[in-house]
Amino acid sequence: MTVKVPFGGGLPLEHAWPETLDPRDVHGGDELVVLPGRWESHRDFGGPQALDRERWTELDERFRVLFPQVLCGRAPPAALEAIARAMGLCHPPRHDARHTNPLTVPVDDGLLADIAENYVPEVGPLAMSRVLGPFADLRPPRRWRTVATGVLAFTRLVAPAERPIDRYAEDKPRPSPALREAIRAVALAPPMLWRVDGGLHPMLPLAPGFQPRTDRAPVDAPAVLGRLVPDPDGGERLFLALPLPVLPDPAPVLRRLTWELWRVRRHELRVTWEDMLRERGEVLYRAVLEQVWDRTVGEEGRKAEEVLR
Repeated sequence: MTVKVPFGGGLPLEHAWPETLDPRDVHGGDELVVLPGRWESHRDFGGPQALDRERWTELDERFRVLFPQVLCGRAPPAALEAIARAMGLCHPPRHDARHTNPLTVPVDDGLLADIAENYVPEVGPLAMSRVLGPFADLRPPRRWRTVATGVLAFTRLVAPAERPIDRYAEDKPRPSPALREAIRAVALAPPMLWRVDGGLHPMLPLAPGFQPRTDRAPVDAPAVLGRLVPDPDGGERLFLALPLPVLPDPAPVLRRLTWELWRVRRHELRVTWEDMLRERGEVLYRAVLEQVWDRTVGEEGRKAEEVLR
């Protein structure tokens, strides 16, 4: 089940904890603490223009300093892009050629949240800020908390740098092969922002193997976040779904995810777009929910509790 590429991660708990490291991004968590990248990946897969270790390490240190500044609006994105280009990180995304298999046994969001909590007991406070963004400042309903916690079952949160679902799959006594296969199906499905119009339509790039197979929408909302997995009966099911009351603008979300792809590529150049989405799903959720907050609670003055149902 483990993704066979290093993503960085597994920070000590004091850095992963939802502490305010910059008042301009109070929900950023460990994204504001950037680990050193891996020159070895650049050496092996950077092609004939690969940089020597000294030059690449110099650029990587500049990237580490600039990345959180860009996230917090303290530095221009163009400066980060210039460094990323010099490091060979800006080539077009490579897409995953695989597809998601149908579920073999029932799995639900509650199980995914339980897995995260069992292996990272501190995940509750972490999940609220890192997934729900400004909505974490409320007392989120139980379903929101379940979704937020389940999202982090697929993230390398604290040391050791293992995803909770991987630890669950290898722990003793091991889950049944059928249950492991079902959880693998959910893990392989990238989280996505979907437009709901008759059926589900991805609002961000997505490989063909993960596109919807039916024209049915499992939710009644303009848009929804979630992982789409086929059912054995030919239908499809959304895991960790958050229906949205507005149709978000995908452009700023895509920009934020592109920055995240550059950050991840510093550890492994071969990573696919779908790999990044799978392991950094909380970045997608929070980028979308920050926009939803601004457009509903902020502009329309609606009560936050009325926005997400």
